[in-house]
Amino acid sequence: MSERAQYSFPKETREFISDLLDGSQLEIYPGKNILEKIPFLDKNKVVTVTSSAEAGIEPTISLSESLSDLGFKVKPHLAAGNIEKTEFESLLGRLKRAEVTRIVAIGGDNERLSSRFDSTVEMLGKMIDLGFIPQEIDFAGYPQGHNIIPIETLDSVLLQKQEFADKFPNIKMRIITQTCLDETDFQNWAHRIKNMGIKMPIVFGFPGPITIEAMRSFLVNCALKDALKIYERFIANSSLIDVIKGRIAPEKLIEKVFRELPQKEIVTGFHIFTLNNLKKTFDFINEAKETLTDPQ
Repeated sequence: MSERAQYSFPKETREFISDLLDGSQLEIYPGKNILEKIPFLDKNKVVTVTSSAEAGIEPTISLSESLSDLGFKVKPHLAAGNIEKTEFESLLGRLKRAEVTRIVAIGGDNERLSSRFDSTVEMLGKMIDLGFIPQEIDFAGYPQGHNIIPIETLDSVLLQKQEFADKFPNIKMRIITQTCLDETDFQNWAHRIKNMGIKMPIVFGFPGPITIEAMRSFLVNCALKDALKIYERFIANSSLIDVIKGRIAPEKLIEKVFRELPQKEIVTGFHIFTLNNLKKTFDFINEAKETLTDPQ
């Protein structure tokens, strides 16, 4: 682990990061042969299942049902613009039968059709009306912006979600940041939304161990504003060893972020975008924890 970040923080900070890794939430997508990779998933961790405009909601629900049957704590992504209103009650019934009590509620990138929900808050309101009360709801945050949605709209929608959270204090609601590769962008965004009146806890989202080539495609697919510029800036700030080997070292991003922020006041959890590289993510978590618990 000589090439890895040494996490040269005080013991208290290292223990805090280790605890966040222990409780980290892992994101996967309904890709080919994903169930064959399940042995590398920890049943103590929450697993989120993404959805896409292209594939529709069915693969998300189907994989969530399978994972729940296998004993995993699963959290499907429900994208408002991806769900037909007439099918919503049936969909919720499937989740209820599968004992799924956690969701990620997002707007989705679909074209808004009158037959589908116009917003996340509208979808959640209907969900409550239908008697489906989740234990946990995660929302998306964009520290580095969105490639289509203006920052003013992002802020307005986030305030609407905070109002929803205030109405239902018994539901645990959090903000999961979209992949963020810059500690300053994250810090500025976190302070700004707190000053706006956002009280929901923030969970820091970052990519697991993936190749540099895969990272480029991933950032574009994440709908980040100026995704290619973010990618180029990140590569420019990466170590020569990482660039030569063509890999991304997530532990180094963690080190940079935690060196800049009073994290206990801002970050309450980790969300790891695995891109279905489950073994590499499993190894990263274990190696990082080993480094964090080594005597400094």
